[in-house]
Order: sequence, then C-alpha cells, then structure tokens
Amino acid sequence: MIGSRMWGDLPSDILYDIFSYYQYGEDDFHPLETLLLVSKYWASVACSDRALWARYKIRLGHEPTMKMWKARLPIRLKRSGDLSPIEIDISTEMDGENDPCRNAMFYPESCLGETGDGRSYWPCRCNAGHNNLLNWVLNQLTGPSGELCKRWKFFRFYSDTYYTDFGPGSGARGLFTALSFATPFLVSVSLHRVSVNAPGEFELPLLPFSPLLREISFSSCCLPLRLPNMERARRVQISATSHWSTNFVNLRQAARVERLAVNDQDIGLPSELPHVWHLTLTGWKRRMAFNFAQVSMPRLTHLALNIGDIRLWRDSTSHRTLPFQQLKQLEIRRTPHSFKLIRYQELIGSIFEVLHISTSLVSVLASAAFFSILVKWTWISRRAIEGLVAEDGNIAKPWNWQGSVSLLSLSNSPLGILSGSETSVELEILARHWGLSSPDGSWETLIQILAYS
Repeated sequence: MIGSRMWGDLPSDILYDIFSYYQYGEDDFHPLETLLLVSKYWASVACSDRALWARYKIRLGHEPTMKMWKARLPIRLKRSGDLSPIEIDISTEMDGENDPCRNAMFYPESCLGETGDGRSYWPCRCNAGHNNLLNWVLNQLTGPSGELCKRWKFFRFYSDTYYTDFGPGSGARGLFTALSFATPFLVSVSLHRVSVNAPGEFELPLLPFSPLLREISFSSCCLPLRLPNMERARRVQISATSHWSTNFVNLRQAARVERLAVNDQDIGLPSELPHVWHLTLTGWKRRMAFNFAQVSMPRLTHLALNIGDIRLWRDSTSHRTLPFQQLKQLEIRRTPHSFKLIRYQELIGSIFEVLHISTSLVSVLASAAFFSILVKWTWISRRAIEGLVAEDGNIAKPWNWQGSVSLLSLSNSPLGILSGSETSVELEILARHWGLSSPDGSWETLIQILAYS
C-alpha cells in the first residue's frame, strides 16, 4: 500500500521523465498505452503530455506490429493535440536491437519463416504487407494535403532492405510523396536504402520547403534530382548515395555545415567551408580526397579516417589534400577489410606520415590494437636515435608534435599521454601499463591483431 501510494503521488514532471524513458524502449508487447493502466492519476498525467504522443517509433515487422499501429496511431495523433512537434522514426523490425527473434515466443510459427529453426525472418508472410502499412502510416502522418507535415520536427527512415519506387502503390513512392510537402519546422531528416526507379515518372522535389533543416543523412539511396536546400544544414552525412544515373551529390549549397561525413561518394563542394570543424572520410572512391584539395577549411580541427582505406591515406598525404597541420584530434576508425591483402607497410607509412605532419595534435582516438602499432613505431624511432644528442643538448623526438598527445580509446576513455620524448625502456613499460602488445613484437603479428580485433 505504501509503495502504491508513493508511486501514485509522484509529481507530474517526474512522471513525464518516466514516461519518456518507457517510450524509448516500448515494443509490440509493452506499448506506451500500458502506462494508462497503472492508475487514473497516471492515465491523466500521460494524456496531458502532448509531446509524449507525438513521438512515433514505428517498425515494419510482423502482423501483430502492424495491427498495433493501425489501432493506435490515429488515437496517438489525437492525443498529441494540434501543436506538438511530430518526431517520426520508421524502421524495419530487423534494425539492430529490434530483432523480432528476441520475442519469437510471442509470434505464430508462420511469422518466423519456413527454415524450421524458428528464427528466420525474411521468408515471413508478413513482409508482403510492409508496403501497404508504410503507405497507410505515411498517410496518417501527413494528414489531408500534407497538413500534419507542418508539425514535423524529426524524420528517419531506416531499412535493411531496399525500398524502391516501382509505382503509386510502392512504399518508396509513398515516402517520396510525403517528403514532397512543406515541412517548415523540420530540423532533421535521415534516409537509408530508399530509391527512385527511373526519372520522368516521378519528379516531385525532396523537402522543397524546409528552412530550419539542420541535420541531413542520406545513405545507400538513389534520390530524386531535386535535393533539399542545404543552406542552413549544420550536420551532413552522405554515404553511397546517388541521383538517377549519377553518383555525384552536389553539396555546394552547404556552406554552413559544421560536421561533414562522406563515405564512398563523389561530391561537389563550395570553395570554402568556413564552419567545418569535424570531417569524416571513408571509402575507396578515387577522387574523394581530391574533392577537398581546393577547399578552405580554416576551422577544421577533428578528422576521422578509416584505417583500411589505403588509397585515401595515400592521396591525402602525397598530395596534401587536407590541412593536417591544424588538426587537434585524429580519429582512426576500422571497418572490416581483408588486411591479408593490404600492403600494410604502405598503409603504416601513410598513417605515420599524417601523424608527422599533424604538428598541432592534442589527441588521437583509435583502438588499442592501433596504439600498439603507434608505440612500436615510436619505440623503433627512439631506439634509432638514442645516444644521439642534438646540438642543443636535447634528444631528438620521433614526432613533430608541439606538445604531448592524449591517446583515447574508441569509447573516448583515456589510455595515456605520449610525448615522443620517452625512452625505449619507458615505452616498453607504458605498453605493459596500458595493456598494449609489446613493441618488440613483429609487424605481421601486430597487423593481424589490428585486423581481427
């Protein structure tokens, strides 16, 4: 009784936080409406929170999922009122943590495919209804003549299978139609694996009026020719995206962008990006590094590169396409590549050339496997110059850094400080202290550790 009264007497602002946390993890079997059953007080507070009912995390999954949204989406829209900003997140049920197999016991056998293991998804008969559900959901969320689009604040569509516009009944057609309405308060849009099929038949513009659009992410898409206006965009991510018949994406309008990520993409850029401070480049496109050769980026301080993109490292260092001398943080990412086929001596040489010319570095963000290689390179350089004293009496450093550099793991937790002035013995001790491989190990061994870490 005491516990019940305590929960029932919670102030509304605390309940709002509880409801938002619950909504973040809701699924088919634990929907938001469950909160209304706790008590009349909880139901009253929940229904008074208009913003709670204006956030939609919709999955295109099994039949129970589709039935839930068809029954509850219209009611939630009514509870959201007439003014609450609408946040939309639509994804397939196989997206990450939403794998339906974790709730397999709740689904009929016909939902889990015909492989006999009870965990297969794509042979599921429910898949045939996804296009219809997507079109129905979008019709609900756009409203008559796109009236509800005027309240959209956030829109994300993510699928692990391609949605292609094959005509008026396809989900992709419904998606592009919904995104052709005016969205005056939209600040973020993200599309993954959605495509137009051919030019001519469908030429509606993409987000023709989105004056507040700040965050844009297009990955693995084939988009209409008329992209949204990017003049006010602050964060842009483009990955393996194209227009019909061309892989080129024009970003010349995005002069105010602050964070830019480009993956496997031919792009057009303005002559100056005065606000960019964070740049991420990944992929194998031959000309990707050269896109930045004539672009001024006076505020660029953070650069992220993929360790497996040899061509990108080589082009960046041999042609000095990026302002390495002003970098404060270098992030070295790793995505799966066949390291057995990589000419790792060239790779390591290019990476350490970047470290040499990045004289203003303050931190390096990478994996422990990479730091083992970094310490080994420093250790070899130190052993080669130990005993040699410069004219001013100081021992030469293997790096040209202006100060010490912090080594950060990919989780942003600090590993330690490296100045380059450490002796070879001190480096061996630091490697043990930091949990790294011994610097006297072979290059081949350290590369294999990096490849499979």
